[in-house]
Amino acid sequence: MDSELQEALAFVQGKWGRAPRVGIILGTGSGGVANRLQVEQALDYSQIPGFVRSTATGHRGQVICGTFGGLPTIAMQGRFHRYEGWTFDQTVFPTRLMAALGIQGLVVTNAAGGVDPRMKQGDLIFLDSHIDLLTYWPGDQRDCHARRESRENSRGDEARERGHLVRGDQAYCSKWREMAQRHANRLGVSARSGVYVALHGPNYETRAEYRLIRKLGGDVVGMSTVAEVAVASLRRIPVLAISVVTNVARPDALEKTSGEEVVHAARDVEADLATIIEQSAREYFAD
Repeated sequence: MDSELQEALAFVQGKWGRAPRVGIILGTGSGGVANRLQVEQALDYSQIPGFVRSTATGHRGQVICGTFGGLPTIAMQGRFHRYEGWTFDQTVFPTRLMAALGIQGLVVTNAAGGVDPRMKQGDLIFLDSHIDLLTYWPGDQRDCHARRESRENSRGDEARERGHLVRGDQAYCSKWREMAQRHANRLGVSARSGVYVALHGPNYETRAEYRLIRKLGGDVVGMSTVAEVAVASLRRIPVLAISVVTNVARPDALEKTSGEEVVHAARDVEADLATIIEQSAREYFAD
């Protein structure tokens, strides 16, 4: 464990003495899910060693510690994206911290564009795999070689510590996903499993890109999630990942999308999303 992670771990443990069973990373427009926690401690990202600043629309930038569905839980209200200028290691630092704190399961949410024209705004997609077109994107102005070397050394050390290699989608837990689907059905929420395609951004896709993503086998597209899942996978932490479909791509009649509209669309299903996460986590950890 590097010194920065040790500092962050000591800081959070000093503020909140419990060991979380569940970690939650809340994406665009879903930060209100954390309001369902029985809060025992709230920490701004600026307080925590190693955390950078979340600048994306709809990302509050707080760590909420407490209980959720009776389970000790740590929730991140907002994440860090590569398009904000952060490195791979900076974007996954909160996930590494939650793993060091001892989480036994990770919930990851995001707002995403639906590439199947049969989808509707507000649909939920429980991820069963992903296509990573984000992690090794070389387009920023930093020293790409040095960044890649640092990232690969870091990930290699993690794999060697655990003595195994993993597929990036190995963490997506089918049992947890099936439980979430049942709870969505009971609520009457439109939901199904699907594949997430991660791009760098920060932009919404062109008509041609939407068509390509569909041909590649993607169901939803966004700019996050896969790196966090990869870190969880290295540590054998099961993941429930949920995309909220905030806009549907119809390439032949493409409509304008804004960040504010994405936030509002995600917030419209926030209550149902919180219920599904809470009930499925309680059921999963009761087994």
